[in-house]
Amino acid sequence: MDIIVRRAVPTDGARIADIYNQGIRARTATFETELRSAEERQKWLEEHQSAFLQSWQ
Repeated sequence: MDIIVRRAVPTDGARIADIYNQGIRARTATFETELRSAEERQKWLEEHQSAFLQSWQ
């Protein structure tokens, strides 16, 4: 199996929310208790895009 690593982009918001919310429901990866929406994750990625771009250049 090949693994491709790339930076997240805003359109990844739904899948990131799925993964993040699994951690919230299982209480294994975070102390947060409120599930996150795809739109919220997309907005967060858009707001933090420049920080990620700098670390990948």
